[in-house]
Amino acid sequence: MNDWKETLESLRNESDSSKKIGILDRLKAYVAEDEVRKEVIKLLLNSDDRLVRIKATEVLEELNPAKEDAVEALMKSLLEDEDGFVRGFSAKALGKLGDVRAIDALKRALEDPDGFVKHYASEALKVLEMRARFLALIQKAKG
Repeated sequence: MNDWKETLESLRNESDSSKKIGILDRLKAYVAEDEVRKEVIKLLLNSDDRLVRIKATEVLEELNPAKEDAVEALMKSLLEDEDGFVRGFSAKALGKLGDVRAIDALKRALEDPDGFVKHYASEALKVLEMRARFLALIQKAKG
């Protein structure tokens, strides 16, 4: 059995949030694996512990290249999570992933009442808008 599969199984069976955070940290290197990513997304969207949700954003931002399900989950978290820190870290992760599909969600997050969220949404938006312009230039150059 792969090391990550054993680690993933221990994550699924763990009830202590602080231990889950440590296990999530060990799974960062394997987040591109579908099973790992899906479990991390599930924690991001459903965990009762905000620190677990924050750690999930940190794990998902390690994806290279970005995966659509992770981007969608981070956008949902950005716009719907009750905790400002989770929303802010979701914005940060979206900026790091560099997926231009997140631009509209980040623009909406600029209206968030929490300054932490606004800051990271603004920073991520700068990165993604620059990337979108760059991709448009490449497309134009190709004809």
